[in-house]
Amino acid sequence: MRIVSTLIGIFLANCLLFSQLKSILVLNEGAYDYVNGKSDVPVSLGRYDLLSKEYTEMVQVENARFASDLALDGESVWIAADQWLIEYDRTSWQIMNQIEIPGIRKFALHDDYVVVSRGEYLQKLPSYVQVYHRSSLELAYEIPEAAMPHTTESVIIDGTRAYVGVNNGFEFGKEVGKVLVIDLETMQWTNTIDLGPEGKNPENLMLFGQKLVSLNNRSYDGSSISVIDLASTNVNTHSISDVQSLCGTSVLVGDYVLYQEFGETEVGKFDLVANTSGYYKDRGEAFYGMQYNPQQEMLCTGITDFKTFGKVLVFTRDLDFLFSFDAGVSPGYFAFEMATVGVENQSVSPEVILVPNPAAGSAWVNVKGGFDKLEVFDALGIKMMELQSASTLEGLSTGTYWVRATKGRSSGTTKFLVVRE
Repeated sequence: MRIVSTLIGIFLANCLLFSQLKSILVLNEGAYDYVNGKSDVPVSLGRYDLLSKEYTEMVQVENARFASDLALDGESVWIAADQWLIEYDRTSWQIMNQIEIPGIRKFALHDDYVVVSRGEYLQKLPSYVQVYHRSSLELAYEIPEAAMPHTTESVIIDGTRAYVGVNNGFEFGKEVGKVLVIDLETMQWTNTIDLGPEGKNPENLMLFGQKLVSLNNRSYDGSSISVIDLASTNVNTHSISDVQSLCGTSVLVGDYVLYQEFGETEVGKFDLVANTSGYYKDRGEAFYGMQYNPQQEMLCTGITDFKTFGKVLVFTRDLDFLFSFDAGVSPGYFAFEMATVGVENQSVSPEVILVPNPAAGSAWVNVKGGFDKLEVFDALGIKMMELQSASTLEGLSTGTYWVRATKGRSSGTTKFLVVRE
């Protein structure tokens, strides 16, 4: 039996007690008038503070038609907006670095490099894959258009290898399905993985262990998922059974992919273990972008009318609603800011052990490493009791609890489920 307790309480306990998430960054595409060639609502980047529950716009990107990617790395925030790649200092929000890259779509950050995909409607570019030096933004490597003439989309890095999805998505009816492999140590294009006729138009690349997962929108008459074994580069492609046009957004959540057909409100689920797809849940909204935070097991989604408003809806990994907040127009990309955790706390945290867990009524509590204080909190983060020694925990009603052990300046927390028939 699966317990769904007070969901906002679960989130607060998860966040405030030990996980140290402090804010959510939101990249909003704004609203652009393509007929008159002007921006009605500029591209913006905002921050939602989880403690104050306030959303603040941090920067605007003037004269950008849209935004296409967001990444947080250390003290920097990177965005792709129209033809610009921009690095901001996330304390002062001043521009640290900026370069004009016509047709930039997505990017991925490596230790020393930024890998960029490119594509522009009705415009031929000299290269559709580029790698820049991260510090100077000088060009380090590119694949010329003569060698690879198709537009690219998703980019993901695993170790020293960059994987770039090739879709040719701006030539309708002429979509392709390939993944390029680039060695970032030797700066060489080392391999091309063909996704086959059912794997055309790869839109979103995701890493699942030693496998690369590609969500493909084929020829806009349906979607598929390709699972690539990175060791052998063998490809298995599966049609998504409940999507008739194309997926508007998708995200990897644990061992499955959540996806939503464009313009629909139903969310589908592809199980990466069973290789099955189908209807999952309907939350009554057509999402404009989804991003999952595995540390908090939290899913951020955006909704918008593309003209006047934007709202972020936050769910558990099971798509149970947690909370929402207003953002800018067309919120489609998210990043998660974590509070600083001391090295001492990370290395010597006591480990809380509960057996059994879930429990029908009582459980034995033990703490590896000892403790100064042992506390039990409910799903709302309210302290229920304090234990003086490792002992039997009992007397709790059905629900979700958190048991926290503190020793010196370090602490360890474990979720505890009580299931009473």
